[in-house]
Amino acid sequence: MKKALFDNFALIYDQDMDKKDDIELYLNYAKKNQCYKILDIGCGTGRVSIPLIKQGHLIVGNDISKKMLDVFKKKIGKSDNRKKYYLFNLNALDLTFSNETFDMIIMAYDVFLHFTTLEEQIDILEKCRSWLKQVGY
Repeated sequence: MKKALFDNFALIYDQDMDKKDDIELYLNYAKKNQCYKILDIGCGTGRVSIPLIKQGHLIVGNDISKKMLDVFKKKIGKSDNRKKYYLFNLNALDLTFSNETFDMIIMAYDVFLHFTTLEEQIDILEKCRSWLKQVGY
């Protein structure tokens, strides 16, 4: 996965990606299962993360594109919501959480498809399993 690809269309991503029908699914699932701390792998411009933050969840997000994360930060603004998220600009395969676990981990829309080899897919799924709380989703 190349940063440049996503950096090149970060400013128009939300216009092009008008998919919203999955957001209610994540909001309802997180609320129903009392998921407070959520890892959003490939969070991009915050399409799913920002509604979760506004619902009261703590988001830890990562994206390979700094420009996508810049759009995320601009969208969330300087509200109190900025205390409810942490963003990392790196490949998800390079994430490490030594003593951190999450109530829920999401890879919205087609994020999983960006792990293009079987080795990468197994690696990210194993990492997710290790980062999930024992009763995580």
